[in-house]
Formats: sequence, structure tokens, C-alpha cells
Amino acid sequence: MKWYPWLRPSFEQLVGSYQAGRGHHALLLQSLNGMGGEALIYALCRFLMCRQPEGHKSCGHCHSCQLMQAGTHPDYYALSPEKGKSALGIDAVRDVNEKLYEHARLGGAKVVWISDAALLTDAAANALLKTLEEPRRIPGSSSPARSRRVC
Repeated sequence: MKWYPWLRPSFEQLVGSYQAGRGHHALLLQSLNGMGGEALIYALCRFLMCRQPEGHKSCGHCHSCQLMQAGTHPDYYALSPEKGKSALGIDAVRDVNEKLYEHARLGGAKVVWISDAALLTDAAANALLKTLEEPRRIPGSSSPARSRRVC
């Protein structure tokens, strides 16, 4: 993906908030087509998944980074409509919601990327909103899941 210079301030601000322990469990980012929004989100997802970040960047060498580069990270979910469909339905959101409440397979964060939230059906949007507003508690924990991220 092409990286645009105007993305750097936003990227550094977002990463800095996570490094300072003030990162949110969910982000809603919107950009115009062709302005680099996908590159910003992918870089942020890679940073969140990295087990050994180097400053504001993912290391590119750890197991999580290698899996992200290969597109096979088990704790990273990219939601898009099923082939032949124009909308993202509730079944896909329910499936990913269930996966979010399992332990991370690699022990780090879990990230969900919904590239176009406008494609969510009303039922899917409501299910996602409920999850974001009222995260379930992880068994054996007294606080809601904090290592789950939705980009």
C-alpha cells in the first residue's frame, strides 16, 4: 500500500495514545477514496498486532508481524460482504463477535477491520453497536475485554 505524508500526524497521534495507555477499544475512521485511509488503518492494525513494536512502527519481524504480512493472523479479522452480496449481514458480525470473546490465539490484541461500515445491514450495525457499547466480560476477569480493537 502506498503511504502518503499527510497520514503521519494522524498515525503518530493514534499510536501515541495506545503507547500511553489511552487507546480506545474501538475507532471509527473515515476518509475519501484514494487519500490513504486504508494504508493508515492497515499500519495501525499492524502496530496493534505487533509483539515488539519499534517506536511508532511494527517491527516487521516478530511472528505476529509475519502473519499480518501473509494475511493469515488468527486474531485479525477483516469484514467485508460475502462474495456476490452487496451488504455485510448480521451473521458475519455475530461470527466475529463470538471470536472476540475467545482468548487471543497469540496472546496479544484482537483486531477487526470493517472497511466500509455503510455496507452493514441495519441488524448487523445494531449487533456491532451493542458489542461496542456493552462489551462482555471475559470469564475470570472483573473488567470488560480491553485488548479487543475494532478499526
